[in-house]
Amino acid sequence: MPRLLIPPRAAQPGTIRWLNGESLAGKPGDITAEGVSWSSALFKSPLLLRREQLERIDFSVAPPQREAPFRVILIDGGQFSGTPEKMENGILFLRGAHSGLVELRQENIAAIERISGEGVIVGGPQALLTPVPAASPEAGSGTPWYLAAAGRLVSHMFRQGITLPWKLPDKSSVELSLNCDRRPEFSLKLAADEGSCAVETWGDELVLTDGEEFTSAGSAVQSGPGRAFLRLAWDRPAGRRVLYSTEGKVLAELTVPPVQKGAPGRRKKKPAPGGLKGALKQLMGLNGGEGPPDTGLPAAPPVENGVTFQNKGAGVVLERFTVSEWSGDPLPALLGGQTGLETGTAALPGELAGISAGVLTLRGTDGQTRDFPLATVRAFRWDRAVGMERDVSLTDLWFADGDLLRGRLKGAKEGTATMEIAAAAQPVNSKWEGGRMLMLPRPQPDKEQPREPLKGMDELSWDSGSGPEVLHGKILTESQGPLPRFSLIGAVSPAELVPAPSLALTWAPPEENIPDSAPALLHLKNGETLPVKSAGLNQGTIQLSWEEAVPRQLNSELIQAVQFAASPAAAQGGFEDPGWQFLGTGQDQPPREGGNGQVTLTPGMGIAHPFILQEGGLSFRLSPVSGLASIRVRLFSQGAERSSGGTNFLIADYGGSIYAGVERTEGQIDSQQSIPSGRGYTDVRLALEGGVAEIFVNGVSIGKARRDAENGKKSGNGNGLIIETASLWGNQIGTLKLSDLSCHFPAFQIPAPVFTQEAKREALLLPRMRRDDPPRQVLIGRNGDLLRGQIEALTSTHLAFRSGLESFKVPIDRVAAAVWVKKPQLPVKATGASGNEARGGEKAVQAENPPDGDSLSGTPDGRQWLDLKNGGRLILTNISWNGKEVTAKHSLLGECRIPASSLGRLLSGTPVPGTAWHVLSGWKLEAAPDPVLPDGTGGSPLIGKEAAEFKLALLEGGDFSLKEHRGKVVVLDFWATWCGPCVKSLPGLLEAMAEFPPEQAVLITVNQGEPNDRISRFLEARRLTMVVALDADQGVAGKYGVEGIPHTVVIGPDGKIAFVKTGYSPDGEKQIAEAVRQALKLGKAEDPASVGETGTQPSSSGGTLEK
Repeated sequence: MPRLLIPPRAAQPGTIRWLNGESLAGKPGDITAEGVSWSSALFKSPLLLRREQLERIDFSVAPPQREAPFRVILIDGGQFSGTPEKMENGILFLRGAHSGLVELRQENIAAIERISGEGVIVGGPQALLTPVPAASPEAGSGTPWYLAAAGRLVSHMFRQGITLPWKLPDKSSVELSLNCDRRPEFSLKLAADEGSCAVETWGDELVLTDGEEFTSAGSAVQSGPGRAFLRLAWDRPAGRRVLYSTEGKVLAELTVPPVQKGAPGRRKKKPAPGGLKGALKQLMGLNGGEGPPDTGLPAAPPVENGVTFQNKGAGVVLERFTVSEWSGDPLPALLGGQTGLETGTAALPGELAGISAGVLTLRGTDGQTRDFPLATVRAFRWDRAVGMERDVSLTDLWFADGDLLRGRLKGAKEGTATMEIAAAAQPVNSKWEGGRMLMLPRPQPDKEQPREPLKGMDELSWDSGSGPEVLHGKILTESQGPLPRFSLIGAVSPAELVPAPSLALTWAPPEENIPDSAPALLHLKNGETLPVKSAGLNQGTIQLSWEEAVPRQLNSELIQAVQFAASPAAAQGGFEDPGWQFLGTGQDQPPREGGNGQVTLTPGMGIAHPFILQEGGLSFRLSPVSGLASIRVRLFSQGAERSSGGTNFLIADYGGSIYAGVERTEGQIDSQQSIPSGRGYTDVRLALEGGVAEIFVNGVSIGKARRDAENGKKSGNGNGLIIETASLWGNQIGTLKLSDLSCHFPAFQIPAPVFTQEAKREALLLPRMRRDDPPRQVLIGRNGDLLRGQIEALTSTHLAFRSGLESFKVPIDRVAAAVWVKKPQLPVKATGASGNEARGGEKAVQAENPPDGDSLSGTPDGRQWLDLKNGGRLILTNISWNGKEVTAKHSLLGECRIPASSLGRLLSGTPVPGTAWHVLSGWKLEAAPDPVLPDGTGGSPLIGKEAAEFKLALLEGGDFSLKEHRGKVVVLDFWATWCGPCVKSLPGLLEAMAEFPPEQAVLITVNQGEPNDRISRFLEARRLTMVVALDADQGVAGKYGVEGIPHTVVIGPDGKIAFVKTGYSPDGEKQIAEAVRQALKLGKAEDPASVGETGTQPSSSGGTLEK
């Protein structure tokens, strides 16, 4: 398999590429000894780039149009297409398609082959690239078929087909030579509207078929291990199909008259002849004997009219390919490695004596000469090996039609390259119009110049339309314009940039003394982040100060969050970072394996981080533990919610090969790539730039995904990453290990505080009792806890915070961030029959919120976004550069002077929101649903029915079981802390129940699905003492028909429901107390012996219940 493979189309036509893999679109100018001239829309003037830092130039070309009758293959792998004019004194004069008249030395030629005309329809493997196979846009890395030296065609992927669409004549033949890494596995099909003809491998057997009938042609391997040579002839009108050997022998023949149009039915299959029948039965036993063996791979695409080659194995090289007209006579023998001439009717060994006036002269092995018109010549071949690998000290000039010039590049001027080629007697001038690639030489070891390391270099980035592009170099902050100058790697001199909407300049982070983030970061609604030394809050105004500007005051309505002393080193602790959560195990945190940052995932498990997808990206290692190691990578999820992700990728390590690609349906990938492995592990790298993520597996790109920033989109718009075990193609899921996590975040990228989405949802759910005084902010603790309320005061060390009825003085070092929340939409109040708030006649009204600014606004002309290394992001105008500092104006801060050492990134257009800004934006309260409050004072259909048995955990420990309290009155009060009527009714109810001895009646307050700590804080703040049962899933409430709260049920000593009340009324506790008295009287009348009996009350210790 050749190592140098060239995609037939450039991924980005018209680009120059550096040795470090970076590229720049534009147009080439002259090439001299000093360097390559390159014009780009990013720079005001052409660049001059040193050749030793460059790899190649990709040209922008149209699909190849080949009109030359011959191709000349050189022993160094080069190829010229053209017309032989004469050959004398060992020199072939060829009128080339790209280079004019070329003089080629005969000793450097391996073959002259006809590729068109005189009975040859098309020739050369490169003919199959017309048109170029379309690549999946999600696959990201182009076509699965590549150009190689000597005009050959290569694919290293399974199940890759390629078709030459053509209207074949009635009689045609195809000659194909191929070389495989392993046993040849393929099919070659000729198709027309009236039928088809194919030869394909079934295991070790070569089979000739028309799709229904088949016959054996013997072993698939005919020309040595991994090699095969096919000569297939088809007489379509007669239904005759013949497979010939290189010696002209018939290997197989199949004659099946074609079915006429309109004829009824289809012919039936005949049994396979001879020894093939048993072999086929053995092979086809895998699928019931109804066809060739099932490979377990995706089905091949449908066959088009023309010629289709389908590779069913691993790597394959197509060395020869010719489609010709066929006379119907037996095909002649070929030379078989000898030097000599091949015509349409014979193969004649001998030497090429000369070419003149359209006549080729052959000197035979007997010394006699014979003349042959060039029109009858199919090929002249020499017994010479062809070199497939590149000499890196030379230049390769590739053309889209497969031509290749290899030699020393003298220079280029006005689109014409001058090269010294070993096979050419004179320098060759070739126009690179129609060129595919100019691959520049690499320095010899004795002249090797080491590549400049990228670490520690500045970056220039922009959006090319297909995704972000990056170039490394040096930013020079001495400039007269709004932008600094930039010196690219290998540039002779720095160049001035042209302002563009997506342009960004990023300063390299310092290797030592990484600056700390600002003590406080104010995230504004317009997308800015102000880094301040200190901040204070007083009557809705933020007072702030910072080193680069005078102190200012800021209206708090402009703020969406304040972040305190954020650390830029988040998620640097491998998979031990506290933000990682396990999925599918019931565990919150992954198990730690000796502190080495590794986690093991068994089938069904996953691991997620809610905010780890930040600019720059990350990398990790995947290692199989047992079975097949396959994972699904979900990008841009909302926290750890699996259903909220955007694009999914599948990566499967199957031992010797890795299969990876974009997941379109569950367990299936589009345009999968087979990536060699065999190392025992797989390296995965995720690069994120400008909201576009690209995934690399062992250095090979498997696709890109863009964050969906559309407003209101709930999926694919987060910063979360989920990695979970998965099945590819229905295969078994194995156990695997993840390790070596490394994050590559820029120094100015401040991470978001860590919390769970469940905690956020809970904090933003507004109870009815708080609607008139909703919280203004939510505090995020450094431990992930969230607390809603209102900041009453803020200093550099503490903040005063009121939550409900409580006030706290919280040290700043315990708070990660404070988020300003927006008011919810509230239902209009309606009055029910009982005078309580009821669900009915709801009408949404918009609360008076400040203008919605939770999205990055466009940058007006003349303004730049500047990211600072301390986490700040500013919109500046009137920027000037003097090398040591930047002077600019800010709309809120006034004139700013920023040291050059503080600069992180300069952006000309609207940037992608930072992770922290994105996570802390758009927090909006949601009104809790109103309880259903029907007018109920005892008319429930449950009265008189047996009370449903239940057992619930108690807040203070222990359990409450209803059946253990038979013989006394049990009062169940269903409530919640957020329910205003519930809170209002509780004190009176507790006071009313105090008159009853605990051995006669007990009150159990049944809380509806709230956390224990919230209930405890509520009871402490209200100074209430009562028994609280925890109806976490509201299952008991369902048994007692609870549709709204408060809801009170009185159960008599006989276990039957005696009274039901829903909603609040001023005398509600009196009604309940009277119901208890009546129930006790009824119990005494029915069972006098029960009077005075006591029962065990629930408590945390199992003793009696105390008030």
